Amino acid sequence: MVVDNSSASYARPGGIAARFEAAGWSVVTVDGRDHEALYAAFTAPHPGRPHAVVARVEPKHA
Repeated sequence: MVVDNSSASYARPGGIAARFEAAGWSVVTVDGRDHEALYAAFTAPHPGRPHAVVARVEPKHA
């Protein structure tokens, strides 16, 4: 699980999920406060590939 609060200094087009996808990972991005979406993302099939769940949350100073 990766928490994305939009604080990356060196952002990449497509966000943090794009970094994992470029490396061949299965990636699901969800609202980090939505427990049902998080559960679905964690249990999603990802045969033969590592799996990352990107949980978007608002920046701390928002």
